[in-house]
Amino acid sequence: MELDKIVVGANICACFPRINKNGTLRENDLSICEYGYHLNNCRVMKVIRADPKEWFKITQNFLIDSDLWKNDAGEAIGGIGCDNPILAGKSAAEVFRDPDLLQIVREEGYTQVTVVISGKRAIAVNTEGHSYARYVGDVITVY
Repeated sequence: MELDKIVVGANICACFPRINKNGTLRENDLSICEYGYHLNNCRVMKVIRADPKEWFKITQNFLIDSDLWKNDAGEAIGGIGCDNPILAGKSAAEVFRDPDLLQIVREEGYTQVTVVISGKRAIAVNTEGHSYARYVGDVITVY
């Protein structure tokens, strides 16, 4: 995978463990091995290029609150996004109550993530609205 292609706005696919809220990258990797994984289409909302020391610090404690996982407006990056204009102005409740709208999200939606890159590896972080790395996936492709 060409890590230099991972930029804000890029679409990626990431492998997330079925059991999440892992404290460290090692626990996350072990969870994938033990419990399996699912693949998510994601849109990169923020990129952090970490040196080895920063990478170690980030990957040793995903469960602490951090501004790393926020955008410039101070909002946590995560959750579902979809570019289809049919969904414009619709609340999450409206979308999830309507089977047709929900199908659009299933087919065209993506998870909004922060990507941390170091060395030859990149991880995707979806906070789901929290201030910690709630869900961490291994970036496998950029498209």
